Amino acid sequence: MKKLALLLVVFLFPVSLCAQKNLLPAVKAVMGQKAVVTGSFAGQLAGSSAQAGALLSARGAIAQAAPGRLLTPRPKPISKPTGPLRYIASGQINEERLSRLSALITRRVHLLYPSKGTKRTLEELAEFIADEARPKVLRAQALGLLLTDWTPQEAKLFLSLYPFLTTDTAFSVENNRTLLKLVPVFKKQISGLSQNRERILGALQRNSFESMEQLVREIPPQSQFILLGEVHNRRGIVQQVAALLQAYRRQYPERKIVLFSEFLSNRYPALWRPGEIIPADFFAKNPEYTNEVYRITQPLGIDVYGLEDLRFTYLRMPAVSGLSFSVANTSLQAMVMRNKSWEKIIRTVMQKTRQKFPDAVFFVYAGNAHTDKSSMASLSFLMQDEKPFSISIRNGFQGGFLGFLLGKDPAVLAELPAPQVWTWKEGKNFSGAVGFDAQLLLPFDENDAVNITE
Repeated sequence: MKKLALLLVVFLFPVSLCAQKNLLPAVKAVMGQKAVVTGSFAGQLAGSSAQAGALLSARGAIAQAAPGRLLTPRPKPISKPTGPLRYIASGQINEERLSRLSALITRRVHLLYPSKGTKRTLEELAEFIADEARPKVLRAQALGLLLTDWTPQEAKLFLSLYPFLTTDTAFSVENNRTLLKLVPVFKKQISGLSQNRERILGALQRNSFESMEQLVREIPPQSQFILLGEVHNRRGIVQQVAALLQAYRRQYPERKIVLFSEFLSNRYPALWRPGEIIPADFFAKNPEYTNEVYRITQPLGIDVYGLEDLRFTYLRMPAVSGLSFSVANTSLQAMVMRNKSWEKIIRTVMQKTRQKFPDAVFFVYAGNAHTDKSSMASLSFLMQDEKPFSISIRNGFQGGFLGFLLGKDPAVLAELPAPQVWTWKEGKNFSGAVGFDAQLLLPFDENDAVNITE
């Protein structure tokens, strides 16, 4: 079965039209019988010999395919934008527009209304595979995912974290190829979680949220790399991030503090380039670029650096992927590229800062997908040597591994009567398994969400 699945992924459906037309009923039959795609073809399609014959004949056709005939294309390099890069003049921008230009995505809409150009359920994958008008390369990749030994809950979580891309571009092909390589790692994570479910849940402690000092006390005094993960477009979360920085400064009044932000450009004409500090008076002179977080940095003596390459995320990524901005930049392929470019900036600044302030503390303010310790593509993973302490601030735990352990739907936000702080009991930290060292859960209020229309 494993060899057959591999062949199906590498070669692209050189099968008869009859076999292709019978594929979707076969898949639906399997999913209806077991809800899990497992076992041999004959076992999957028990009771349906015609469907089994169609798929088994496809196996024979694959074996006769010309070697290399249907290999996936080599991804094209991302070209640089032509012409001068135009920045929006400060007088033409307001806070809401800046949010759109700073990679902010309405999480509520993103979760409840899956974005065009992606597939996020096994049923959607099955329909995509059976659509003969779709590119064969992508259909074969979708079949590779569909044939994985999933439970419905596992598949839903995987595809919510790493959506399958369906546009006919080399970017989508490479993204989906990476997804297929990631499946065994994800399954190993799930196995470890399932085997240690009671230990992990028993190690968690939940308390009502009283003040930000309560969360700061959870940060070990020796931690120098602290990740602040958020859900985008939540005004209340922005306020909590600002409060956390203020509480940390009160706790450590003499420490050098540096803040890296996903939501600020890594360059700005004539003012700063990647790895250069944003001038301390920039936000006072350009209030349309600021929010609660940046307003407090100068009074607190915090250096601020931008991380996001807007030319990459707003020009190149949508162009080469064929996807809307929000989908393109949350795909696994783009996430890896973005985090690696951020890592270069962060390490450069760390090295420079530590020459003068060896005990400096570095905060990264970004979305949870960038800071999650359980993600193979996150900054936490790329910079493990810095022993990151990851704090998650969100309106629900369903979109990650803790939600999986609790049996929650990754597409539904938590309903909480009041804010909660989730931490680990002493000596029982499973942050690498569920993604965070400490978590602040906040009730969700629709009025708190920034309205993004693009």
